[in-house]
Amino acid sequence: MTTTQNRSTIISITLDKNPDLKLSLEDAGSEGAIIIRLAGLIDTYNADFFRNQAIRVVEAGYRNIIIDATATTFMSSTGIGAFTALLKTIRQKQGSMIIFGMPARIFEVFQLLGFTTFFQFCATRDEALGMLNVDSSPVEVFPVLIVCPVCNRRLKAVKAGRFRCSSCRVILMVDKEGETHLG
Repeated sequence: MTTTQNRSTIISITLDKNPDLKLSLEDAGSEGAIIIRLAGLIDTYNADFFRNQAIRVVEAGYRNIIIDATATTFMSSTGIGAFTALLKTIRQKQGSMIIFGMPARIFEVFQLLGFTTFFQFCATRDEALGMLNVDSSPVEVFPVLIVCPVCNRRLKAVKAGRFRCSSCRVILMVDKEGETHLG
């Protein structure tokens, strides 16, 4: 295995036994996010290598993975299985995976197998980074338990908005962060 380092790439890995696949990692500019660049093919012989290396990245603390597939030349069903295993690991960590630049002939295989409903695809790096910003938005806090500041009754709010306390009838406002205010 060889590794190299330069300014934009954190690490580049090539499997000596099968130089058909090269992986390189790049900082995505957002905490917890990284870009994995694939170059070459993913087949039966190197799918485990890809999956293991990508899962190591997730276990290192990167929850949001962007896959740059622009230089991918071929992907077997075993390669698609490695993508599925990676996505499962990422979702267990409450992360997301976005694939961009997938060549049309490989994307068609994902479509034929019905995997386009599981994976997020886009055309460019900029689109992927934009989607990452949407995916990394704050987690929904509702439903939330609130306490009426007047009578101290516990209430459940299922969404942001104005509510009337069922006990003292005072009007309460719950903002989108789940904070309670009078009025």
